[in-house]
Amino acid sequence: MLWPAALIEAPKSKVRRDRWGLHSRYEANSEADAQLDLAFQFTGYLAAGAGDSSPYRPTVELIARLVSADGQRVLMSDQIVYNSVFPGSNGGITITPDASHAYEDFDAVRAAGKEAIAGLRKGFEAVADELARQL
Repeated sequence: MLWPAALIEAPKSKVRRDRWGLHSRYEANSEADAQLDLAFQFTGYLAAGAGDSSPYRPTVELIARLVSADGQRVLMSDQIVYNSVFPGSNGGITITPDASHAYEDFDAVRAAGKEAIAGLRKGFEAVADELARQL
């Protein structure tokens, strides 16, 4: 699928975004039923604290907003977090990460190579699946 030119932002775009990275306002799009705005807050590996009881796990945090085609009404807004470790980020939907992708320290994440990437992929897929359920 190719994105319509009107939806692609130029590298030095002056599009205004809110504190979550979503558009502050939306233009009408007569070719759409609705408009989905997504902003990834974090993707990578994080630990919930220090020590053996807080291993590094894949983490994906997404903010999503669905607005009407005319850009005037918010139809849905949500936060979906795979491995919720951020203070204050427990107001949205949280997904417990796959325990098979837990690493004692960041050196272990690096050493895991493709397995660590597979763990992050599971996080993205879990967040995407949950977003689809919300829509």
